[in-house]
Amino acid sequence: MEITKELQALAKFSDSTFPVFSVYLNTQLHASSQHDRSAAFLARYLRQAHALAVASDAARESLEHDLKRMQQWGEQHLDGRSDVDAASVALFTCRGAGLWVEFPSPLPFANQFTIADRPALTSSSVGCCQRQILLALLPSCRGKMAGLGCTTGAS
Repeated sequence: MEITKELQALAKFSDSTFPVFSVYLNTQLHASSQHDRSAAFLARYLRQAHALAVASDAARESLEHDLKRMQQWGEQHLDGRSDVDAASVALFTCRGAGLWVEFPSPLPFANQFTIADRPALTSSSVGCCQRQILLALLPSCRGKMAGLGCTTGAS
């Protein structure tokens, strides 16, 4: 299955030069309180991430682009009027390495935000085992592999 290969590539992805963001958002927006929690969660962590110390101007440029893109994604999809039909969405991004992955999931995730040198796919980072995440993502992934990552829309 092509999606399995995409997820395996994501699991192997690592970049020591640029920050890699992993964001898990509960998008069960039928409840306005969940919309507010997820939107506030994303906004808070995006603000905090601006203070991250990075090693180079290129890493800073990558970080700023990723933060802006995630903010735009949140504004588009967490506005309460979005057509997001998944219980949750996992976002993985690293502009400097050409990575943007957006995986909708039929299973709800707790809101989580991680910055590291690789996507956070482990049980300690997402609160459930990787196999459950992969199984949840497989039937609903809309991403298309493009080089190192998946894309679902314009930058």
